[in-house]
Amino acid sequence: AVLDEALLKGAVRYPLSSALNEDGNMFIFGHSTTISVVRNQMYKAFNRIGELREGDTIKVVGGGEAHIYRVHTVRRADADEARINLSTTAGVRKLTLSTCDLSFGDKTARFIVEADFIGSYKDQ
Repeated sequence: AVLDEALLKGAVRYPLSSALNEDGNMFIFGHSTTISVVRNQMYKAFNRIGELREGDTIKVVGGGEAHIYRVHTVRRADADEARINLSTTAGVRKLTLSTCDLSFGDKTARFIVEADFIGSYKDQ
């Protein structure tokens, strides 16, 4: 219920995943919709996630810094198959994004994007 409430305000970092500046996998998920008119625009937060391709970069901003990740995998999966590895490896920072893919099937279909950390800088 807490995560569902947070999703109404935007994308959410899964609490047991790594945070910015920590080794491991930071897992962020958000809503997407194929409905053209919605009151809460946060339901469109990850609408274009399926357009990401290998080599694209993703910027995550927090704590006054921009953290850049390079996409290496974009895939579709059923929620039952969509296991996210949250293990930590010293010196390795990763990002995983996920959302429902309503065009792929029902609400159990997911887009999953995996990316590797490539650097950070002060965000102004």
